[in-house]
Amino acid sequence: MKSWSRAIATFVVGYLIATAVGWSTFTQPTVMWVLTFTLMPLVFAGLAYTYFRGTKPNHGEARREAIRLILFWIILSFVLDGLVFIGVIPLAFGAKPNWTFFVDQSPWIWLCYAALAPIIFGGLYAYERHPQLATAGEA
Repeated sequence: MKSWSRAIATFVVGYLIATAVGWSTFTQPTVMWVLTFTLMPLVFAGLAYTYFRGTKPNHGEARREAIRLILFWIILSFVLDGLVFIGVIPLAFGAKPNWTFFVDQSPWIWLCYAALAPIIFGGLYAYERHPQLATAGEA
């Protein structure tokens, strides 16, 4: 990774947005999943663009950097999802840990992880085509 701190920061922003969307729509599962598969890919593609804009990979290393970012974000997603949904949320509500979380959420959660590949490559594509675009806070 060219910048571990930038990779973590952009991911955390996306995870917090995803968590806010999930919490605000959890009583309406259809709305939650529609937003998960429409809004969140755009958010994470924008964050991937922000990552590439900040690290400025050259053309020869850009694809490898995208693959590293994909793998890193999938690992972070899996670990945080496990901690939050298996442990933190059940314990916060006085329940036992939900060891079947990943099974209960199949196949959708696995699709979310797999979707990070085209999403991050979309962010890379935007960076390669428009490296001059200002991101939030850079204007």
